[in-house]
Amino acid sequence: MINPKNTAIVFDIGNVCLKVNFQRFLHAIGFEDEEHFRQTPRGQQILKYAILFETGKLSTTDFLHHFAGLIADDEQAPEKDRLQRAQDIWKLIIGDELPHIADLVRALHAQGYYLAFLSDICPLHFALVQQKLSFFHLIPNHFLSYRIGCLKPHPDIFAHVEKALPSSIQNIVFTDDKEENVQAASGRGWVTHHFTQPEKFIQLCRELLPPF
Repeated sequence: MINPKNTAIVFDIGNVCLKVNFQRFLHAIGFEDEEHFRQTPRGQQILKYAILFETGKLSTTDFLHHFAGLIADDEQAPEKDRLQRAQDIWKLIIGDELPHIADLVRALHAQGYYLAFLSDICPLHFALVQQKLSFFHLIPNHFLSYRIGCLKPHPDIFAHVEKALPSSIQNIVFTDDKEENVQAASGRGWVTHHFTQPEKFIQLCRELLPPF
C-alpha cells in the first residue's frame, strides 16, 4: 500500500517544475527552430558538447570555451567577455516556475513523502534552478545526470536512484515530460506519469497518494 513512509515522489525538473525556453535559446544563437538546430553541423557540435556537460564529462569552464567558439560573432572581443556571453545565452534555456507545482510539493512535504529530483541537467542550469524554484528547499534529494554520468532513459540512471533510496522506500512515483523516460521507469516497476500539465499530475496524486 502506498503511504508517505514507504513512497518516494520523484520529479523531473524541465517542463515539470519550470519552463524550458529552448526556442528563446535557439533564436539567440541564430537558429529558426529545433529541426534546423539538429540538422546543421554547428548545432550538432553544440549538442555534442551539451551532452558531455550534462553527463559530467566536461567542466563548466571547458564547456563554455567550446560553446563560445561555436556562437562567436565577435572573435576580437576579450575572452572574458566571450565566456560571459556564452554563459548568459546558455542560461536562457531555464525559464520560470510552472504554476501549481509549489503548492503540490508543499502538500507532499507536509505529509512526509520522500521527495527527489531526477533530471538531465548541467551545473550551470542546476544553479539557476535553485534560484528559480520557490520550493527547492523542500526537495532535498537530487539525482542529477552530471553527477551520475548518464542521461535518461539509460538504465544506469534509474538503477542509481533505486540504490540510493532508503530501504524503507517500496514505491516510486515518477513524473517526466518525455515519454521515453516514463516508459523506461515504468519498465522497472515505478509508478509513472507522463507530465503534460500540472493539473493532471495533481489529480493523479489526489487519487493515488493518501492522505493527499
